[in-house]
Amino acid sequence: MKNLIYFGKILSILIWGFTGLTSCKEKDPTPTDLNVTADDLVNYYLVAEGKTSSQLVVAYFIKDGDEITVDVHKNGQLRRPKMVLGNSTLTLDYESNGNEVYTFALEKDSEGNLKLKSYDLSYQNKPNQLSQAVLVKMSDAFPFVDRNFNTSIFDFKIEVDGTGEAIKWENNPIKYPIYRLGNFGFKTLDGGTFGVAVPSWNVNGTNGPRVLIQIPQGFYYTD
Repeated sequence: MKNLIYFGKILSILIWGFTGLTSCKEKDPTPTDLNVTADDLVNYYLVAEGKTSSQLVVAYFIKDGDEITVDVHKNGQLRRPKMVLGNSTLTLDYESNGNEVYTFALEKDSEGNLKLKSYDLSYQNKPNQLSQAVLVKMSDAFPFVDRNFNTSIFDFKIEVDGTGEAIKWENNPIKYPIYRLGNFGFKTLDGGTFGVAVPSWNVNGTNGPRVLIQIPQGFYYTD
């Protein structure tokens, strides 16, 4: 009988020890590679505003097979510069000549979400030429079709026009056909006007959802 009691105690200790070790192992976090990769960027877009000319810049990433490229839009311009991504820092040489170089420092959390840590534009070898920039997840972009928008100068609306979409200015019967930039932006066919929906953009210290729009006359944002 004493032997059975002794054996029972030993068995209980062994079971408790095994359970404790198992619990400890389950609580240990699985190491995760937090370096940002090109694949991570496919679900995001970048929006920036230049200081000197208040130039709107929009970049988004396209996966074609195993290749990932970036389209960078400005007013009347589209470039596909080479992507340089290392140590979670993205560099885009807009004209591929070193004259206009964008740098974005990124970080990734344990759930795979990306965040913009810092940004810079070196223009003609002069750094710090961006007034603001944001990195936005495409799923966070808000719909902008069939909605009226107001800026400090003009009002406009993006609406369905036949089989396509068009931008219509207030007090102007003419509609100008547009094409989409993903689910977050638009551009007129001549490239002279384009805009992007941003869930949070700072204006005079206040953050809020806005459509940023660049026209030949300048850069504007909705109220």
